[in-house]
Amino acid sequence: MAHISIIEDSRIDQCYSAAILRKEGWSVDIIEPTEILAIIDLLVEHPPSLLLLDYMLPQLRGDTIAEVCRRHPVLKNIPILVLTAHQDPGLSLRLLTLGVREVLYKPIPQKQLVEAVRRYLPI
Repeated sequence: MAHISIIEDSRIDQCYSAAILRKEGWSVDIIEPTEILAIIDLLVEHPPSLLLLDYMLPQLRGDTIAEVCRRHPVLKNIPILVLTAHQDPGLSLRLLTLGVREVLYKPIPQKQLVEAVRRYLPI
């Protein structure tokens, strides 16, 4: 079974995404967005099949986490989807050049989230 990790600071968004993904039959865990080394350690200990990553986090930004993941030998091939409320084309381009597979804009409709995750999960 595919395993998805969510890094999101909003409890409402955490619950929303996790409920949708679990309903589809995927295993989901939520990683609290604390300090970057703690996040990377958790991801390395239990590498997910896909990472759902909020862009604006307290004390961190999603692009920093994505960049560190892309440089880590264990995490470099994990598909990363970034969630953001920022409708900035420059931001999307920057995230994609960092290796993020797709940028999804909040609020994310259930169908769009499921379809995006399906595009990038290993078969």
